[in-house]
Amino acid sequence: MPKEEADSTFDIPVLSQLMLHAHPAQPHRRASAGKRADHSRELCSEWSLHYLFPRRDSTMFLPVGDDVNKRTMPFAGLILIAVNVLVFLFELRVAYDSQPSGAAIEAFINRWGLVPVDFFDGYYVGLVSCMFLHGGFGHLIGNMMTLWLFTPTLEAALGSTRFLLFYLWWGVVAGLAQALVDPTSELPIIGASGAICGIIGAYFVTFGPLANVRCMFYGGFLTGFQWVKFKIPAGAYVFFWIIIPQMWGMGEAQETGSTDVAWYAHVGGFVAGMFALRFLAWDARQKLVFNREGQLQIGADDTQPGPLLDESGAALGSITIAACPYCDGPLSEQHKLESGLYRCPHDGCQRLVLIRRLPRKPANAC
Repeated sequence: MPKEEADSTFDIPVLSQLMLHAHPAQPHRRASAGKRADHSRELCSEWSLHYLFPRRDSTMFLPVGDDVNKRTMPFAGLILIAVNVLVFLFELRVAYDSQPSGAAIEAFINRWGLVPVDFFDGYYVGLVSCMFLHGGFGHLIGNMMTLWLFTPTLEAALGSTRFLLFYLWWGVVAGLAQALVDPTSELPIIGASGAICGIIGAYFVTFGPLANVRCMFYGGFLTGFQWVKFKIPAGAYVFFWIIIPQMWGMGEAQETGSTDVAWYAHVGGFVAGMFALRFLAWDARQKLVFNREGQLQIGADDTQPGPLLDESGAALGSITIAACPYCDGPLSEQHKLESGLYRCPHDGCQRLVLIRRLPRKPANAC
């Protein structure tokens, strides 16, 4: 063990490295030391704190949210973040108590992380508990920032209870995917990013074509040493900043044999998220509307205008003005969201319809 790790001082970075590079030693299973790696497998690439506090000569890209208006507080998301932070603080305490040997934190990670070989021997607890463990400050911060980026919109569309159940399910599927790929591995899998990839997949298939991700960029001299705000289509963000790096990372891992990141857990969570929102909760997409200002929002506005009336006082809402191009159902003024934009009201469709020019009324006969 390096000399700095053996120091008994309460050094936060040292504890973070201790947890990340601890040599696994399972108390409930004996195995030869040669089969163990010198670090725990993470579900997320390690982020560094300098991403949050960039140097003047560095550059940084930071997503901060989307442009969908939410009318509810994401209680489930806040609870998940709080639980992850509290568990990590407990890990720090265990790591502090285990210095200088690090035996206690090693045993803790191996007991509550997901170890594939133990899972297939009947030890199932780690399948759920592993998604609340993290291997360092960067690991935790990166996961929680990504969770908070997509959770408010998705939770507003699904509801807190259903979102929380889906989150746990995505985490379980992610862990199973990695365990099935490498069932004889004795390395513990830890991290929340398998479940978070489920959130990303669900967001991508539900809001990707319409929403935008709000981002900030610090380019040093290029941006005048200031943060620049801009928006990226959500679908493009997920594709270029998540899917492409994922594919690149998997390819590199296969070439080098690296086991630092559980890439197949990411894939399993992402696919599970897309499946859930496409086939089990497609009604979430139907809650996405345009408000009076032309902005996307979850849920209809409480102050929607009343029905339009003609000169005689009869309601115009029942008059068909066009047909939905997807289901051929009738559209009327009461389905209008904005100028030229309508929401099909029929079950099984509920699509947004853009009508640039209404059909002409037949001329009066002479």
